[in-house]
Amino acid sequence: MKKKGFMTILTFTLIALFSLAQHVAANSSDISSADIISLVNEGQAQATIVIKQDASDVEQKAASELVDYIQQISGVELQIVNDETQATGVNIYIGQAAPDYENSLAAISAGGEEPDAFRLLVTDNHIQLNGLSDSGTLYAAYELLEQLGVRWFMPGELGTVIPSNENIVLDKQDTIQHPGYVNRFFQATERYNSNSNLPDGVNLTEAAPWVERMRLNQKYYGGHLFPCNIKNTERPDLFLPNKDGEPTRFLDVTKPEVLDCI
Repeated sequence: MKKKGFMTILTFTLIALFSLAQHVAANSSDISSADIISLVNEGQAQATIVIKQDASDVEQKAASELVDYIQQISGVELQIVNDETQATGVNIYIGQAAPDYENSLAAISAGGEEPDAFRLLVTDNHIQLNGLSDSGTLYAAYELLEQLGVRWFMPGELGTVIPSNENIVLDKQDTIQHPGYVNRFFQATERYNSNSNLPDGVNLTEAAPWVERMRLNQKYYGGHLFPCNIKNTERPDLFLPNKDGEPTRFLDVTKPEVLDCI
């Protein structure tokens, strides 16, 4: 058991180091390239984060997450301002502070209306992080950080990989992402069952921020039955019968009405 645990840790460490090396190399390229913009150059800030005075709590969190991780990467703390005239360098607009916020939402919506969809727009002189919801805006911030090499392989400090570099650059892009699934749930990050007397799978305090960074929404259909409100007392003909011909709690999926419901 000890040998197996050691090999697991060793494997994880090698994967983390390989990922770190890749992204350190990527961010060590010539920052004068026409295809990238600089956020930090030789330990000096080249960007400012702009949020509205009445920014939502989640928009403020997106801003603070960028500040925190960029500081951990480079040692440089980007400033957060509400008035863009006070900003220097590249403006990083969070949420509704974006100069063409409505156009950005329209661009996202063109591919679907899932609230967690987002846009990460990087131009010559500014960056926009917009989502169809506040969560989407936060996910745009995590997309940016992942492009800088940050990884959250599992909850907690052990699962977090942060590169070290005094130069931080970002590719120019217009990235729009929509979730592949409406329900994105990871059970080990939740209390399994308050009445089960089973131990929690992970530290729940560490799990909550990890869920956000993985862009999960913890939505799921609970139980082991189909999410359908048909009752066997009302429509017994739509349920499989037992040996006595009485309807069970199991829906008969050969019935078109059942398929329409589920």
